[in-house]
Amino acid sequence: MCKLNELPNDENKYNKILSYFDTDLESLDWEELNERAWKKKETDGWYKKDIFEYQTATGWKHKNSRIEMEIDLFSNASEVNRYNTNAMYFSVVWRTKRYYPDGNEGSGFYWSEGRLGCSDISEYNMNPKEANNAK
Repeated sequence: MCKLNELPNDENKYNKILSYFDTDLESLDWEELNERAWKKKETDGWYKKDIFEYQTATGWKHKNSRIEMEIDLFSNASEVNRYNTNAMYFSVVWRTKRYYPDGNEGSGFYWSEGRLGCSDISEYNMNPKEANNAK
């Protein structure tokens, strides 16, 4: 799923990503997305003048008990639509079912569940044998 972010920003990529939300560019609820849109700050890492000045997001969708996902859309116009969307980023989070002790004296100690997301998954992490050969 995260590999979709590496595709070129075009209609094909966007429709592949949207298919996980049972929709496509044609039937996406743009009115609802524009209610959530915001102007990005120039200090934001995603900001690019006249390209990524506005952002909106779908909100998290639970695919099953372990996977949740969200789409971020970037535009140079305050009213985001299918024609001015310059990029789309697919966020996916997996619950690992691996627990570790967490907390501190103030909050108390408890078990937290590990999570992996698109930023945690890379070829280096997925292919440690290849990564060792690259050293």
